[in-house]
Amino acid sequence: MPEKSPSESNQPIDVFIAWVDGTDQKLAEKRNRPLEAETSIARSSVHSTKFASVNEIKYCLFSIFTFAPFVRNVYIVTDGQDPQIWGDVRTHFPDRLAVVAQ
Repeated sequence: MPEKSPSESNQPIDVFIAWVDGTDQKLAEKRNRPLEAETSIARSSVHSTKFASVNEIKYCLFSIFTFAPFVRNVYIVTDGQDPQIWGDVRTHFPDRLAVVAQ
């Protein structure tokens, strides 16, 4: 017998989203440290386009809040950065936002 999806079983789940601001200078410095070895693999693994942000975090959250009512908590994991989406979330989903930062 196939298992039920979270929405069918009424069991809440938590979502973790990894996000970084690719334009942050401190992050760029961290990314560039491995380049001291200067291999083509190292260079391609830290290319700035991998870390570009085009509001995908906003639309990811909006999709979760709209289409996944079984999600209990959404955690945004960053490198000490702020995705600056809180105003948009408060405007459209005022009952779904609680910000916890460490």
